Amino acid sequence: RKEVEDGVEEDERLQWDKDKEEHSPEGSQQILAPHQVEAPSVEYRIVIPTKGRWRSLREISDSRKDAHDVRPFILVKTLAFLQKQGIP
Repeated sequence: RKEVEDGVEEDERLQWDKDKEEHSPEGSQQILAPHQVEAPSVEYRIVIPTKGRWRSLREISDSRKDAHDVRPFILVKTLAFLQKQGIP
């Protein structure tokens, strides 16, 4: 067995590729997303651009409901979205 770059052994990768082909419709060129097949989990990092996002919500948003909100956009929208999705 030979380890490949991301730490998954070559035999496992070949089996995963084989399983992926079995789940694809005949003659289809569709590539299934990792959540649609059993794929090895990988570590990831979310990067949030912060330039300009510390300005007030009323400066950035076009919504009438945000017209008087002076809190930073990044706290009101971006970080709230991540919290809602359960991303630490």
